[in-house]
Amino acid sequence: MTKEDLDLYEILDVSKDASQNEIKKAYFKLALINHPDKHAEDLKEEQNKKFQNIVFAYSILSDENKRKSYDTTGQVEENEFVDPEEYKAQLTAQAIERFKTEYIGSEEEKSDLLRIYTACRGDILRIIDEIFFGDESQIDRYKAIINEAIEEGRVKKYRSFEKNIEEKLQKRRKNIEKEAKEAEEAAKKLGISTVNNEDELVALIRSKNSSKEDKFDSFLSNLEEKYAKPKSKRQKRK
Repeated sequence: MTKEDLDLYEILDVSKDASQNEIKKAYFKLALINHPDKHAEDLKEEQNKKFQNIVFAYSILSDENKRKSYDTTGQVEENEFVDPEEYKAQLTAQAIERFKTEYIGSEEEKSDLLRIYTACRGDILRIIDEIFFGDESQIDRYKAIINEAIEEGRVKKYRSFEKNIEEKLQKRRKNIEKEAKEAEEAAKKLGISTVNNEDELVALIRSKNSSKEDKFDSFLSNLEEKYAKPKSKRQKRK
């Protein structure tokens, strides 16, 4: 029995001639976005299936021999067993930090930024929330990239862009302060008696509002690294 209905390249949103680095980056992005643990309970089953397909596609395309076989036959044997839990364990703080280093300042980030800018119609706060590893400290850099694209006619200028930014940021900070108290309750539920540093606090806040990639990776980076047991990365076969 074969998985004829799965297009592995389409699942990872990469071309058939994609390099291993491109495949790995696509996997990290999609795995972070679609990780079941960052979605509401009623969506977990659906997201779990999606995550499993992403993991399965990566397990084949990241292996030179399996990829060559798939490219030749267009099929993957059903008995090619992959344990998603092993791949979840690979989304470690160190791996995500490497991805972050490669992503920030890259052409891929610029492309994502302009796409999000257009989708958000210039709303700077939404841009920060949607872009990978978005942060207030990066606003000037984001603005420079977007303004250059506006001048070159690659994107439209929206009236909301650069309007009342400081006022919007102040409101955002107040909301974060309010959520900090809620994060302390979340810490207790997670079995953490105290929040030892700002990074851990921010991770808890972000995990409660998990609507984008770096919110989950911050949670993962600060908590999974401390409490999750490492799993074998060896793929299993029946």
